[in-house]
Amino acid sequence: MKGYLITLGLIIIALNFRKIVSLHRGSFSFLDRNDNDDCFFPVDFRSAVVVLGATMMKMKSRSKKDEFMFFRKYYEQHFHMKLTPDIIRLFRHLTVEKIPVSKICFRLSKIISYEERLHLLHFLYGFACSDNFVSDGENRLIRLMGRFMQILPEDLDSVHAFYFSEKKHSHPKNQFSLESYYRILGVSPAASHDEIQKAYRKLAMKHHPDRVSHLGPEVQQAAKEKFQIIVDAYKRILKGRNL
Repeated sequence: MKGYLITLGLIIIALNFRKIVSLHRGSFSFLDRNDNDDCFFPVDFRSAVVVLGATMMKMKSRSKKDEFMFFRKYYEQHFHMKLTPDIIRLFRHLTVEKIPVSKICFRLSKIISYEERLHLLHFLYGFACSDNFVSDGENRLIRLMGRFMQILPEDLDSVHAFYFSEKKHSHPKNQFSLESYYRILGVSPAASHDEIQKAYRKLAMKHHPDRVSHLGPEVQQAAKEKFQIIVDAYKRILKGRNL
């Protein structure tokens, strides 16, 4: 009888363990938990949004509610699925769990494309701007994650310019100045036409919506919006030069 109870107890523990693992993995499979770092590693773009979003949530901000609402809206719009209670619980769990940012971002640099990493960078800036307050700590963390994801310095500066003016203020309703357009293309106002054209073509290729089409139509549409800003930057600069 005693042996039967012990066996039954072990079965119950095993079933509960599987349930917990399933909860943490959610519907899109995280990598196996790393015992040395005591954390989860993302395996794709969608799981990276959850883990890096939770990392941003740890930072000082004006409104955690606004940030979480941005995360929910981004997740549901880009991945065309509801943010389930399991994923919400996992997200909240990650906000209090140790997250080795450098190792996670470095691994992402190996398993997802460069274009996906650029799109992740846009997500991080959007997250930080969601409460209309971006602290120096948030800025530093985003750039740090970008470097660990092996995003080129000029691309880090370019993406930053999508969200902040030359005076380090956020753009009101995507209203860009001519100076900001130069910064988005990553060129100086004194650059030659050939340099501007080369920078435009290079940046447009990296942000082309077709590069992230495999992530679904919602992500591709978001990429189209960023791509259009690059096109507008090029046209505005040419117009300013009477070309």
